Amino acid sequence: MWYLWNRRNEMIFNGKEVYHPVIVERTHRLAADSSSYMKRIYRGIKRHPWRNSKVWKAPPKCIIKLNCDASLGVEGWVGMGVIARDWKGDTLFAVTRRVRAHWSPIIAEGKAIELALQIAKRYGLTEIIIESDSQVLPLIQSIDLLHGP
Repeated sequence: MWYLWNRRNEMIFNGKEVYHPVIVERTHRLAADSSSYMKRIYRGIKRHPWRNSKVWKAPPKCIIKLNCDASLGVEGWVGMGVIARDWKGDTLFAVTRRVRAHWSPIIAEGKAIELALQIAKRYGLTEIIIESDSQVLPLIQSIDLLHGP
């Protein structure tokens, strides 16, 4: 787009016309340079396979895993969901909540985690693992649900 805009300006302000195949060749060269640069810069990043796992993994025995997620709907609706499962994979409870809000994705994910913690506290769960698909929010190391933060 930059090359097209530049070609337009050259025609309007300087009276020069840049031949169309030259613009196409410059665009291909720019795309190749950009691709080469991205490969050199980002080739060393290691991905964490557990973050994108498509398969639910059971928690250790006697610990409850709370999976939570958020979705941004149209017209300012945010959906949040929590499901609690034990080490055998049996569902203990599931909760959904729909809220009228204009939150960013990171705030919505944080609110879903907060909902999971509130529900866990309400049910008296003390040994829990929180799992979310957010790759930005920090991992929660340990939480004392009985005595607060």
